[in-house]
Amino acid sequence: MAMMFWNSRMTRNPIFSPLFLAPFLVPSSSVCQTLTAAQEQTWRAQIRSNFFIPDPLPALAAQTHRRFCPAPGVSAEAVTYATQFGTRALGGDIPGYSRDDLNVFTLQEWEARKKEFILETWLQAAQEAIGGISSQQ
Repeated sequence: MAMMFWNSRMTRNPIFSPLFLAPFLVPSSSVCQTLTAAQEQTWRAQIRSNFFIPDPLPALAAQTHRRFCPAPGVSAEAVTYATQFGTRALGGDIPGYSRDDLNVFTLQEWEARKKEFILETWLQAAQEAIGGISSQQ
């Protein structure tokens, strides 16, 4: 799988040579260190500070507005959560959009191009690019 993205430019570049990459791929005991509780606490504080995350976090104040079954055997709930400044994450008066309004392609464009977006098509193209066996075999 890692070789899937390998190309001819990488073999010409010495930085991608196996001899260059070997020290990075094989962990050594001198490089790998155990994370201490103090280091973890320090890193978590730095992450919160960098992303302006309040400490303590605000309460979620979840509210269930309705419960429903979209399909047999499937239960769902319409839930909203409070945000940091008290605004509800979901609310009323949200306009309804039809599926056609949300589509990127028209129906004709989708029918013509949908094979491009299927995972199996991408996997097959990747395997062919690296000379592998087709997933259809």
